[in-house]
Amino acid sequence: MKNDLSYGQLQAVIKTAVEGIISINQWGEIKSVNPAAERIFGYQSAELIDSNIKVLMPQPFRGKHDEYISSYNASGEAKIIGIGREVVGLRKDGSQFPMWLSVTEFFEGGDRYFAGFISDLSKEKENLQRARSFENIFQHSLNEIYMFDAQKLNFIHVNQSALNNLQYSLEEIQNKTPIDIKPDYDKEKFSRIIQPLLDNKVDKINFTSLHERKDGSCYPIEVHLETMSYESRQVFVAIILDITEKIDAKEKERLNEEQLAHMDRISIFGEMAAGIAHEINQPLTAIGTYAEAGKRRIEGNNTDIDKIKGLFEKIEIASHRASDVILRLRMMLRPESQNIQHLDINKLIHDALELAKVDKQAKQFVFKVDLADDTPLVLGDLVQLQQVIINLIRNAIDASLAKEQCNEEILIYTEYLKDEERVKVSIQDSGTGIEDDVAANLFTPFQTTKEYGMGIGLSICESIIDSHNGRLWFENNEQEGATFHFTLMTELSENYE
Repeated sequence: MKNDLSYGQLQAVIKTAVEGIISINQWGEIKSVNPAAERIFGYQSAELIDSNIKVLMPQPFRGKHDEYISSYNASGEAKIIGIGREVVGLRKDGSQFPMWLSVTEFFEGGDRYFAGFISDLSKEKENLQRARSFENIFQHSLNEIYMFDAQKLNFIHVNQSALNNLQYSLEEIQNKTPIDIKPDYDKEKFSRIIQPLLDNKVDKINFTSLHERKDGSCYPIEVHLETMSYESRQVFVAIILDITEKIDAKEKERLNEEQLAHMDRISIFGEMAAGIAHEINQPLTAIGTYAEAGKRRIEGNNTDIDKIKGLFEKIEIASHRASDVILRLRMMLRPESQNIQHLDINKLIHDALELAKVDKQAKQFVFKVDLADDTPLVLGDLVQLQQVIINLIRNAIDASLAKEQCNEEILIYTEYLKDEERVKVSIQDSGTGIEDDVAANLFTPFQTTKEYGMGIGLSICESIIDSHNGRLWFENNEQEGATFHFTLMTELSENYE
């Protein structure tokens, strides 16, 4: 049975080959070019037929090619025929590219011909370079980098930074999954995190977590996770940032803000000292008066039990009043971390107003209070929110007094924003309003229009309201003055963090 290919079959093979095939005669003239070679070099075959093959070679190979063919025709000593090697090709557009060339020799009608088989190595080289770059980044990155199987979740590769941070060897970590080193995640919770990536709903996911070292210690991390194809399977690539320093800096900033807020509370009561002394002195004076009256009755043998009992009751009431003032002062002056509670905003406003009224300047003002009676409890820190309200009341007093003809009336009102599950608190003054150039820096620390002001009150108020997931802002009133508003989340909100 004859197995030789017919001429037609041979031509079909050449035309459909994925390799470029070019034949030349013994003088280097191109005699045939298959479609793959056309695609590789960017020429049509008609443009190349009878041209010298060196048109497809860049320098210095082009200048040496005629010499090589002449030498081979004369000596028969082959340098590339039957061997194959990597060379550089030249496309029609002038670009050079790496290619693998193998050459064979054949005879037809007594004449010598050569056929070159060409593979474009551009993509292969590009992929190799990308792989080398990725490997370089992978191994030398200061961040932890992990690659793990998308289905089984087992680690495939981890870089040296990951091994150093976790204190595991490569063999140890390859027997683990991300869940094994994340104490705050179980399989179900982690699956919910990565599912959008598996479903191609998102390109990448960022989240925070913890990593647990081999010795059991933990450190906070930020995870940047995405998927890619690796060795014909889907894998996850996770870049991990150790955010210990970032969290430490935030904690330091928080402590600084608490200290600043504490200083502001002390400043508030420093300015209100005279009023506070008066407020405490009243019940103390009453206690002394009632005690003296009781003493005179006893000394005069006027022992009407009911009247003496009445004096003791008045002493008790006065002492409770003094005690209450001192207790509220101690709470305001005590430095403490945020303590979120369920608070009655109306009671909170009344209590803060009572404290604010001990300021001697406040005694000349009429405070109109219009509080919504349908508000649910709010979520917040009692002391911090009390500080905000007192600060805004004092600012309203100062703003009103700054006007030549002062309208001695301040309005405090609340509104329940049911659609947002928030309560809005508003404090309206009758001053001169906020000028545009002042408004731009109104909440900037150490910016003040007051002669003796510290310039931190509104900045602290904004920081406190922000930490309660609320918002603090102001609006100039249509006729006179300005109104400061802030919002707080209610206990019914699902978005409080």
